[in-house]
Amino acid sequence: MPEVSIILPVYNEERHLQKTLSALCTQTFRDFELLAVDDGSTDESRRILERFAAADARITVLAQHHGGVSRARNLALEAAKGKWVWFVDSDDLPFLNYLEKALHEPQSNDADILMGSYLKMDLNGEITRITLPKYGLIDSETLPVCFMQAQYETGYFGYLWNKLLRREKILSVDAAFDESMTLAEDLQFLVQLYRANSRVLLTPHCAMQYAVMLL
Repeated sequence: MPEVSIILPVYNEERHLQKTLSALCTQTFRDFELLAVDDGSTDESRRILERFAAADARITVLAQHHGGVSRARNLALEAAKGKWVWFVDSDDLPFLNYLEKALHEPQSNDADILMGSYLKMDLNGEITRITLPKYGLIDSETLPVCFMQAQYETGYFGYLWNKLLRREKILSVDAAFDESMTLAEDLQFLVQLYRANSRVLLTPHCAMQYAVMLL
């Protein structure tokens, strides 16, 4: 059983996919499985995934007819075996030491969700680091306060890719992505965990650089 299941939905991301896969495969923490779901891509994405899978036994390529990111994540979640789950988007750039740093936090064993900081690149190429002013373990009573303070301004609590989620917690509340949603489906998923008395560990470690895209 791997320590971490990385879930990567992919749909026509040939421009960014190799860089994302390379960053995942060279994580300083090695004990993971990578479940990549080809969501009916029509470009070279599937071939890129298969090439990486042939070179790295930790990668499993799943496939479905194009059904959207939520269906792809649900498919991979059913196959996941790790203690922790990390959802990554195929056009973002993971930090190479995020898993190692987050999982080596002294209080990580007491948490259901590990949260890290991230870099946001705006449409002009300017990069800003998004983090919280305090770190440490917070309980279910403190979580709503932190959520209200940070969510509106930064979206911090609504993103998936700066968080490691304990798979046992996901299973205990039968959390799943709403496949009818096309916006904020990640927040909808996370709220299921927030409402289930999840213990959250806030850490300063940078998980990801993502680029703001035009809707």
